[in-house]
Amino acid sequence: MAPQPAQPVQPADPVPPGPPAEPVTPFVYEVVEPTTPSTTAIDYLLGAFAVVGTVAAVAIVLGLIFAGTLIAVRRARGTALTGAGSASTRLDLGARLGPASAEADASDSAPGGGTEPG
Repeated sequence: MAPQPAQPVQPADPVPPGPPAEPVTPFVYEVVEPTTPSTTAIDYLLGAFAVVGTVAAVAIVLGLIFAGTLIAVRRARGTALTGAGSASTRLDLGARLGPASAEADASDSAPGGGTEPG
């Protein structure tokens, strides 16, 4: 067998005749974020008052809840809420001082044990 002569190679996808193809230009997307509003001193003050007001409101509500709980526990134990406690814890700050107790108070607070020299 004799070798066969080489055949010319043809391109797989021939370029169609006509005007040259336009170059491919990429699409460029620019993401623009919306502008933020400017913050003023009034905005800061309103925010601070809102935080302080919220904390104060929570403190008042919790104080009322705890006070109500303590009153309910005291009533459940049968202890009267008249303000009369044991003698060791009662201060009698509303008691009126008579002449005898006023003299006793003056002698207790005088330097030297309440005795007058002379």
